[in-house]
Amino acid sequence: MELTIKDAISAESMDEYDTFMAGVSDSSFLSREHKDGVIIVNEHNSEDHSVFKTGKFKASELAAAYFEQEREMAIKMGLITEDEEF
Repeated sequence: MELTIKDAISAESMDEYDTFMAGVSDSSFLSREHKDGVIIVNEHNSEDHSVFKTGKFKASELAAAYFEQEREMAIKMGLITEDEEF
């Protein structure tokens, strides 16, 4: 089963996440990280890559598995090596 970012976010933070995502600009891009039980989503300006909005959401029990899945996909795509952090 392929996990999505919504699987990594706890149900109690889902409304807040949906509100955050509704405000994401078409001309920006997102980065995500899992740290200390929190999913951090940064919205970046596509021109200079600066972060201009950040959302923090409680992680679900599937968060570690989701981020490991993303890491494995990045390795397969050649974006990182197995030795690099994701």
